Amino acid sequence: MESSCHLRIVRRIDSPPEGERCVTGRTCPAVFELSDESLIAVIGNLQKAMSSQRAMIHRRQLPSGKTLVVIPRQTLLSALSGLDRAA
Repeated sequence: MESSCHLRIVRRIDSPPEGERCVTGRTCPAVFELSDESLIAVIGNLQKAMSSQRAMIHRRQLPSGKTLVVIPRQTLLSALSGLDRAA
């Protein structure tokens, strides 16, 4: 695996944001293929907003240095389709 300082985004693998999926056009969820083909990068929201889900995260006890990122299901499905096209 490449060192993280050498990783770069190769391409976006989910479909471009449009319509209701990305209201602002600036903070859209996204999934990217990285130069180390065994890694995928995800842009989403840190899950802090909803108290019941935040409680779930605390019970999960994520390892130090990890965080939970939330993306819409459709973003992930779109990314899976994008990976199939690259295979």
